[in-house]
Amino acid sequence: MTWLRQDKVLFGALVGTISPNIVPYITQSKTSRDTWKALANTYTRLSRGHIKQIKDNLKNISKGSQSVTYYMQAIKTKVDELTTLGKPLDHEALIEKVLDSIDDTFQYVIDVINSCDTIITFDEIHEKLINK
Repeated sequence: MTWLRQDKVLFGALVGTISPNIVPYITQSKTSRDTWKALANTYTRLSRGHIKQIKDNLKNISKGSQSVTYYMQAIKTKVDELTTLGKPLDHEALIEKVLDSIDDTFQYVIDVINSCDTIITFDEIHEKLINK
């Protein structure tokens, strides 16, 4: 019975640490082992089509009328998915994606970032966009 309690704790930790958009893949799991198996079956199969779909989804993300935080979260989720699949996005490409998909309201921020001599982080861009 001790192992059941420990497994429930581990199962809870797994569920609590994964992204909410991944939770549907493990809803049928009853144990931590089932959870790991479900995640492995979902994410270890590198399919060219799946990677292309994620890249297309990333390409189509634009800020539009959504909040800066939601916009940045959407980008980060897709970038993290690509990284998980062993296809990380180059940092420069990530920065270009963020800057290319926001409207002219943020032109000053775009100009400042583009004129920097040092590489800016994703978190720093997020902060600058929020402060705008």
